[in-house]
Amino acid sequence: MAKVIAPFKLSGTLEGINFVDSSEGNNARIAREKFMTSKEFYANPIYDRIRDHGKEMGYCALKSRAFRQLAVQFYRNSKDVSFAGRANQILLEILDEDTLNPKGQRTLEEGLKSPFLNEILVGFEGNKQRPLSKILLTDFLHNPEERTLIIPNFDALHHLDWPEGATHVHLAMATANWDFTNNTFATCYGEEIIRSKD
Repeated sequence: MAKVIAPFKLSGTLEGINFVDSSEGNNARIAREKFMTSKEFYANPIYDRIRDHGKEMGYCALKSRAFRQLAVQFYRNSKDVSFAGRANQILLEILDEDTLNPKGQRTLEEGLKSPFLNEILVGFEGNKQRPLSKILLTDFLHNPEERTLIIPNFDALHHLDWPEGATHVHLAMATANWDFTNNTFATCYGEEIIRSKD
């Protein structure tokens, strides 16, 4: 691709050269003589990896819809626009743990059997802009089996990073059972505790 340096902008095609005015500037490139048809794309083995990756992306995007709904009452309040993409990304990481099936046919069922699952899932943040590790400025004890979270000697004023203008905090916890095979889930929300800043 060549860059056009001129006191005017060019766009269109001239003798087999396309002129394109984009955010990267005014560029010129040789026009393609022939575009590939979908039939040619699917028949050519060179594109197997691209097709396999596309299958897995579609599979994870489908599963991600349910994953994003697991604690929707919490995620609805966050302003994190990257959440959907990060949810897809974590599912693709789990898919990478499936060493039994070939690429393009890997499943979450096999990926979730990985011994490294805790490294992938633990610490996933639904709100990347205000993660718990930066908001809660004290230690806490989490017991997943008993479904409890204990913050010893909690002092709202000093143990939280308060946004400007905030006067109250809502503390809540949720547990979810996700049947990823059938794309169903059941979420149990704990009773919300509200504390004033002081």
